[in-house]
Amino acid sequence: MPVTSRSTKRKQPPRTNSDQSSNESTGSENEKHGLPLKIARSAELTPTSSSSRTPQNLSISRRMKSRSEFTRSVSGNSVFGAGSRSATPPHDKDASQGTSTLTPPPESQSQTSKHETPFQGKKPAENSISAVPATLGMPAPRRTYSQVRSFLAPIEDLDPDLNTPALSIPRLTTTQSYNDLLQSESQEELQQDTSAKNITFNGETDLRSITEMRVKGESRRFGDDIEYVLEGLEDEGGVKVRRASAVEFVTRMHEKGFVLRARASDVLGRAWRAIHRSVLEAGDRVFDAIAAIFICLVARELQDVSGALQDSKLPSTFCFILNRAREFDGLEAGASDSSWAIYADVAKRAGVGKVERKQLCALLALCQNIKLAPAGQMTTTRLLVSHGMSLLVPKPTTGSLLLDIITSASAYMDVFDTRLAGYSTGLNVLPPSGAGSLHLLQLMNNILRSCQLAIDQYEQGEDEDLSLLQKETEVFANRVMMLCRVCQVLMANDPEDLEDEVSALSGQCALGCLKTLVLLTSNLAHHDQSSPELEPKTNQFAAFVAQNPLAFHIIAYFVTKGGDPSTQSTQFEHACLGLALLLNLVKDGSTGVKQVRSLDIYDGCLLNRKCSTECQCKNRKPQLASYSGMYRKLQSESTLQTDFHATFLLGYLAVLLGLLVVNDESVKDAIYEELPGLSGSNKFEDLAQSIEQFVHAYEKVAQATKIRIDRGEDEEDEDEDMGGGDAGSGIALDVAKRLREIS
Repeated sequence: MPVTSRSTKRKQPPRTNSDQSSNESTGSENEKHGLPLKIARSAELTPTSSSSRTPQNLSISRRMKSRSEFTRSVSGNSVFGAGSRSATPPHDKDASQGTSTLTPPPESQSQTSKHETPFQGKKPAENSISAVPATLGMPAPRRTYSQVRSFLAPIEDLDPDLNTPALSIPRLTTTQSYNDLLQSESQEELQQDTSAKNITFNGETDLRSITEMRVKGESRRFGDDIEYVLEGLEDEGGVKVRRASAVEFVTRMHEKGFVLRARASDVLGRAWRAIHRSVLEAGDRVFDAIAAIFICLVARELQDVSGALQDSKLPSTFCFILNRAREFDGLEAGASDSSWAIYADVAKRAGVGKVERKQLCALLALCQNIKLAPAGQMTTTRLLVSHGMSLLVPKPTTGSLLLDIITSASAYMDVFDTRLAGYSTGLNVLPPSGAGSLHLLQLMNNILRSCQLAIDQYEQGEDEDLSLLQKETEVFANRVMMLCRVCQVLMANDPEDLEDEVSALSGQCALGCLKTLVLLTSNLAHHDQSSPELEPKTNQFAAFVAQNPLAFHIIAYFVTKGGDPSTQSTQFEHACLGLALLLNLVKDGSTGVKQVRSLDIYDGCLLNRKCSTECQCKNRKPQLASYSGMYRKLQSESTLQTDFHATFLLGYLAVLLGLLVVNDESVKDAIYEELPGLSGSNKFEDLAQSIEQFVHAYEKVAQATKIRIDRGEDEEDEDEDMGGGDAGSGIALDVAKRLREIS
C-alpha cells in the first residue's frame, strides 16, 4: 500500500511564484559574486526534491540527514544572508495535489554525492532551492540565532564594492571577570578620590563620610517614595485628591522614624504648607482634623514643632480651627450614628457628606489606634487642636495673637457661666457622662496652658492699642474664676460619686486657673516698666480681679485646705498659688485689702450647694483672722525646720501679712495682736526675719530645680543679689525693709 503524504492530510495554502523568483535572483547574485568553493560544493552535493523515495519501514535516524551535511547547508545560507524566507523550497502545483517527496537515506546521499559531476555547480538557482531538504513533507527548519545574527552585521562589511578583504567572522575579545573588574575599579577610585573621601593610611574610610552618604541616600530614597503623596497634596485640581493624599500622609506618619526622616528631607514642611493652605483656602472640615493629627504626631517626635514646620502662623491657624470646631467637630460627629445625627444639619451646611464622613471615621480610628487622646476620653478635633496650640505659642507673643488665644478660650468657657447657679438649685455641676466630663476638663486644661504661655511671653508693641485686649481679658478673667470654682466643687465632692479621674483632672484644671490668674495680675518683668503708661494698665487687671469676691473665696478655700495636715500634700501647690494670687491683689491697691478684711470664711467649708459661690457656713470668720491664725499655728510647730510644706506656707503668709501692714495702717494693730510673741515685743522684726528666711529658701529651691525664670537678663547678672533676679523676691525684701522701719 503506498505511503500517503502528509500534504494530502493537511493542506497548505498555495504559494505564489515570487519565492521561486526570489530564489533564482538570489542564486544568480551568488554566482555573480563568486561563491566560495566550499559553499558551492555543499550546494552541489545536496539532493533535490526528486530524490529516490525512502522505504517506510526504515527508522527515523536512518531517514534523517546527517548533522554535518545539515550544518554545512545552513551555514552556507547564513553567512552571506541567503538564509532568508526564500530559502524554503516552493511547492509546485503537482506536489500540492498529492505527490510527496521523501528524503533519501544517508547511504543513498553519500552514493549520489560520489557520482555527481562538477557541471551541476552551474545551476546555482536549482541548487540553492534544493539546499534545504523537505523531510516527510514538513516545512524547512526555521532560522537559528546564528542566521539572524548575520543580518545584524553592518552593510559596509557585506558590500563587496568596498574592496575589503575576505569577510571574516569577528572574534570576541577576552574580558575580565567580575571580581577582577570590581577590584580594578575600586583601586582606581581609591587613587583618585583619596583626598575627597578622607581615606586614612590603612585604607579605612572615615565613619563620618559614610554616615553622611548614608543619610543623604536614605533621605533621597525616602523623598522618592513619598513624592506621589506630596504631589497629591499639592494638586490644584480638586479637594478630594488633596484630602485623600493628606489622609495617606498622616497615616504613614505613625510609622517609626517617619517624622524624623521627613524633617531631614524637607518633606515635613512641604506637607504642612499644603495642608495649611487647604485649611485656610478650601475651608474643608476634614482638613481641620488632619491638621490637628499632623501637629500631635509631630509633637511626639520633635520638641520644636514651629521650627520644624517653619510656619509663624501656626497658632493663629489653630485658633481659627478651634473657633470653627465649636460649630462642627468632625471627629466627634464621626464617632457614632447618634453623634452624626446631632451634627446632621450643620454637616449639611458645611458640605460634609458620606465620603467626608467615611474619611472622618478613618481618621478617628487612626487616632484611637495610635492613642493620641488619653485612655477613656473622647477624641475630638477640639481636643487635638487645643493640645497642638499649647505647643505652638511663639516667644515673644504679639498682642494680636494673645487676643486671638484669649478670645477663643473665653468662648469655650462660657458653658460654665450658669453651672454654679444650676448647681445651687440641685443640678449637676457637669454633665453626668463620664467621658464628656473628662473631655471637657482636658480641653479646658489644654486651653489654659496655651493662655499661660501667651500671657507669660507677651510683649507690648510701641503703638499697640490695648483697649480691645483689656476688654476681652476682663471677660476672660471672670470666666477663669468661674471655672476654678467649678473645679473646687468637683474636688470637694466624694470621689466615689464622680466618674473615674474626674476629681484628679479637676485639681489639674484648678491649678491651671490659678496660674493663669497669677500671670494676669503680675507685673511681668519683660514689660517695659520704665514707661509710665504700662504701669496703670497692668494694675488695672489686678484691680479688676480684686473687685470680684469669688476670687477671694477661691483663694481662702485653697489656703485653708493646704494648711490642713490631712489635705496638705494634695493641695499644697494650690495653696501656694492662691497666696501668690492674693499677694498680687493686695500689693498695689486698697481694694484687695478691703476684701480681705470684710469677707468671711469657715475653715471646714464643704462647698455644699448653698456655698457654691460664697461661704454660708455658720462658723465662718473674717479671712484676715483666718490667715493670722494659720501663721501663728505654723510658727509654733516644732517640725517647721523639717517640713517643706509648712516652711513655704509660713513664708507666703509672712509676706502677705507684711504687705497688709505696709499698705493699710488700719489693719496694723489687728495683725500685731494676732502675731505670735509677747505683748510689747517687736513682733514686726520677727515677721521681717521670717520673710527674709523665706526668700533665701525660695532662691535655693529655684536654683536647685531650675525653675527660676530669667526674663531677658544676661548670664553675668545671674550671680547678683537675691532680689535682682526675681521680681517677687525683690518685693518681699522691700516689705521686710519697710517692716523694720515701722517697728
